[in-house]
Amino acid sequence: MISRLLIIFLILGFGALHAQTQEYGNESYYSDEFCKLLLNGKARESIKEPVSGVTLYPDCITENYVFEFDWATRTKMYECRGQADYYSVILDQYPACFLLARTDKEEEFARQQEHYFKKMKVKYFFLRVEPKP
Repeated sequence: MISRLLIIFLILGFGALHAQTQEYGNESYYSDEFCKLLLNGKARESIKEPVSGVTLYPDCITENYVFEFDWATRTKMYECRGQADYYSVILDQYPACFLLARTDKEEEFARQQEHYFKKMKVKYFFLRVEPKP
């Protein structure tokens, strides 16, 4: 019984996540638009990880900052912070995180994170996004 409920919950949860992604687009839509505005249409750059040679794709690289964009949830916030830090070390630039809030709950969470990002010395922004037309 519990396993059936768990399976139903997972199916419904992933379906809702997929529907929400369709409704709002993905994170790269927002980072690409931001980079186009900030860098006058310059495309996303790739970089090589110095030790392994793996190709990495930061969301947006400027002269002084490397930006990462993620949804305003706890796990994605950690991902944003970790990737921004990692890329900033490789590029010798400052890290910056952009959290995207789709709901009131995510917006509240994003606002609460400002204090922590400031203490961690990571440039921080959040944006309330609306469903795509």
